Amino acid sequence: MAVCQLEAPQSCALASFRLARAAGARTILNPAPSAGLDPGLVELTDILVPNEHEAAALDGGQAPPDVLAARLARRFGCAVVVTAGPRGCFADAPGLGSWHCPAPEVQAADTTGAGDAFVGALACRLRAGDDLTAAAAFATRVASISVAQPGTMPSYPTAADLEPAPAGESVTGPA
Repeated sequence: MAVCQLEAPQSCALASFRLARAAGARTILNPAPSAGLDPGLVELTDILVPNEHEAAALDGGQAPPDVLAARLARRFGCAVVVTAGPRGCFADAPGLGSWHCPAPEVQAADTTGAGDAFVGALACRLRAGDDLTAAAAFATRVASISVAQPGTMPSYPTAADLEPAPAGESVTGPA
């Protein structure tokens, strides 16, 4: 699994994804901060994870997050998971269709780092063998827990904080 974002030049992500592909690894790109994407980088991206503002910038217009996920998945030919804060995430993937993972209700104290918590948890669960829908539901839960505490890394839940998984953790769309 290779995970990149755009804090470093896109050429770094491109080189990382080339190495990942050569090794047979999946790639996840978090296009933050928002920027136009190098077509070569997009071709090597398996899962694109923008927030709804980044997704709108990539799409070139405002739309609901489910619409943005579908448009970007068709445009880029990869799975797209658009994070939408308290509304959870909206995803679309070739061959899987669209789905929504609602977020648990929490009192947000600090949303800084929620996207990083989401992407890290998504990658962790995919690496552990979850399918994309289950990994996205887990990542939504992790990001929701992280915003309830101030700060970034100290607010991220541990594995012990996440057990047991709540009954009824839901996903709307493919199972």
